Amino acid sequence: MANVLMYRGAFVSALPHLEQVVAHYHPQKHGFRIYVPIDSGVNCRSFLAWIRLFQGYPDTALLHSRQALAEARELGHPHTLAFALHVNCLFHQVRGDTAMVEERAAALIQLATEQGFPHLVATGTLFHGWAIGAGGAVEAGLEEMHRGLALKEATGSRLKVPYYFGLLASLHGSMEQHSEAGALLREAVAKVEQTGERWFEAELCRLRGEGLLGGTDPDPAGAEPALCQALRTAQEQGAKLWQLRAARSLAQLYHNQGRDLEARDLLTPIYGLFSEGFDTSDLKQAAALLKNLA
Repeated sequence: MANVLMYRGAFVSALPHLEQVVAHYHPQKHGFRIYVPIDSGVNCRSFLAWIRLFQGYPDTALLHSRQALAEARELGHPHTLAFALHVNCLFHQVRGDTAMVEERAAALIQLATEQGFPHLVATGTLFHGWAIGAGGAVEAGLEEMHRGLALKEATGSRLKVPYYFGLLASLHGSMEQHSEAGALLREAVAKVEQTGERWFEAELCRLRGEGLLGGTDPDPAGAEPALCQALRTAQEQGAKLWQLRAARSLAQLYHNQGRDLEARDLLTPIYGLFSEGFDTSDLKQAAALLKNLA
């Protein structure tokens, strides 16, 4: 129940299910040998880290993420460890820790290749490609990500495809390839509507808005509704991290248009919702923009 609710973007509803599993889990009673090929405790603590991150508690989330990976390593079950590395890659990608994603993705690829886990080889390849692309080797990163996506599609898996399309779009956008990025984002949104996988929906709207501001023919009039939709979706989901990102993008647009008072009134209260994580890139960027708006 927790996993389904989380992927649908119902973070508030998913959280108590995850917390109950973590509180009551006993490895002999609830371990992977009885239910699923992934240890239930590692599974739920890994996703608890995701939700707390999306909800705007990055320091708390980091503690859960570290504990989940430590428990997976201690367990000595290869598929659980590969799964934990996969989830950890996404966690650190959202936090913006490129070096950590590259390290964890390389470990995932090696383990999944040795053990014969094709889906996790694919996701490791996707994350490794994103990491090297975000680190500056964009063409090589895109090539690796497209290879990883082909490997994933060959397994029949559809989960998180909109998210991976969003990562691909961001790399294409960094190379001023706005038509390619726009096409990927449109396809990602279509897949969200087909499957109901909405946990990354607000970010897809934000990326679409950011994309409309790039290139030789920017469209601020088209970007503003997309960014407003991103903000509304994040608010509805109780996802303060996505809310902050959408507000920052919208406030930057207002600032560029000379609407500093609107920008400040929008971003200040959302930034004020945070009580931790002030050393993360998201909060640093928001603080820097607020300083410019003062």
